[in-house]
Amino acid sequence: MDEIEGAERERDGAGDRGRKQVGGNSGDGDDNPGEENPGGGGDDEDDEEETENTKTKRRRVNSSSFHWNQGANLILSATLTAAHERVRRQVEDYSLDLKNALQSLDVAIAKPSLPKGQWKNVLLDGYVDFDDLLGNLFTTELEETSLYLSGETTLEFRRPKPVTKVNTHGQWINAFRIYEEAVNFAFPGRQSELQAYWSHIHFLFAAMQPVLHHRVINYDRAVRIFVGSRRDILLNEVEKFAHLKVAHIDSGGVAVGSSSNFSGKTSKSKRKHPSEICRNWNFRSCNPNTCVFRHACIFCQSTEHVGPKCPSRNQKSS
Repeated sequence: MDEIEGAERERDGAGDRGRKQVGGNSGDGDDNPGEENPGGGGDDEDDEEETENTKTKRRRVNSSSFHWNQGANLILSATLTAAHERVRRQVEDYSLDLKNALQSLDVAIAKPSLPKGQWKNVLLDGYVDFDDLLGNLFTTELEETSLYLSGETTLEFRRPKPVTKVNTHGQWINAFRIYEEAVNFAFPGRQSELQAYWSHIHFLFAAMQPVLHHRVINYDRAVRIFVGSRRDILLNEVEKFAHLKVAHIDSGGVAVGSSSNFSGKTSKSKRKHPSEICRNWNFRSCNPNTCVFRHACIFCQSTEHVGPKCPSRNQKSS
């Protein structure tokens, strides 16, 4: 019996010691929760530090190793003017953190009123849609963004606003002034460049018939798309995009269309009403390159003279 009782006492003692050990560990955990996993917080900090180091390394990529920054391209960049370099540096600064730049711009004092989507194009010195600027000038619709959830995907939809097309010289001037103000707000030192370009386009409008003003508008769009895709051309360097003027304004330009042949006579395929006689040709003046009516005497239908000089009409009058 003594042996049995001794064995039981030893078993109970072992159980007590085990419970104390477990209880002591849990108690330590309650008293010092931060020490329950001493390495846990350190791992998180290491991960954050590693992420930050990765971002830093990504920003510190040696851009001189890029092919376009070597050899002939490097020599070409050295020949650019200080104005080119200022614009290039400013675009580079904005593009490093475009989101933060746009957030800062959103609370900037005296910021010109532009659609948010066009501000991005301004900061990157890209193509800015004048139709969007003009439509935003007197709009009564907010540029609202709606979010829709589809499963685990968030879709963003921007409600379209009524679009006003730039079709006239006056509309182009209004849109350009908004654009000019925004560019000067984001890029110091570009006033003379923009003024020179405004004068260039303005005189093209003045030199052409109003019926052909759409060519100037298309030319302006093509120029700003072209210059916006380059870092070695500014808007006042007209000679560097002279080919666009030929394409969009000159009569033989590939972007103008073949509304007339090179002899100056209107193409028969373009006459929508070949049987209807043109009254402008008879009594005033008419542009044969755009007219779709038949140029013939309104009295005898002869193509040799206009109505007031018709022999048969003069005979009847006498």
